[in-house]
Amino acid sequence: MRKTPPIKIIVHYPQTQQGKQELAQRLADVHADAVVSTINKLDCPLKQKLDLLQAVIDTARGTYQPKKSAEAER
Repeated sequence: MRKTPPIKIIVHYPQTQQGKQELAQRLADVHADAVVSTINKLDCPLKQKLDLLQAVIDTARGTYQPKKSAEAER
């Protein structure tokens, strides 16, 4: 396999507080889209996808509590 040289990227970060907030929001939007896209591609029932998405949201908020499965209670 042929290896290409690394690409050099110059990033100019925002200098203002408003610019930093906008960048943070845009990054959050891209991340959320990636999470939803990945979950949608999973080969599982819709209910399971929704439960997974809720677990991701709860984890990000710091409120995630794992559900006990029927097997774990035995």
